[in-house]
Amino acid sequence: MAIYHASEFTERDIDMEAAVVVDPPQQASPSGAQAIVRELPAADVASVVHRCSPWEIPDVISALYAWIGENGYSAAGPYREIHPYWRENDLASKPGGLDSIVVEMQLPVAKS
Repeated sequence: MAIYHASEFTERDIDMEAAVVVDPPQQASPSGAQAIVRELPAADVASVVHRCSPWEIPDVISALYAWIGENGYSAAGPYREIHPYWRENDLASKPGGLDSIVVEMQLPVAKS
């Protein structure tokens, strides 16, 4: 999962966090390195699950923002990009493999 904190799309200096799902919080990783563990706050989200190339993800995000605007919502937090199968490394070694990753985009929303 990636959480993007920027309010607008940018190709450089991206303010984001990488995240993974864990069992009950642990304060140290198996290697002994410190980890920050926090729970994402509950939120009403607009969500889309899409099969695409990684290069199409900005189009998916744009479509999600357009949908919330057309349906009386506004963004209420950073958007979340979830790769439920995390197969990109397996697919990258196959011709055309990255053309069909599955990604879920979630955008916390509030009624405008």
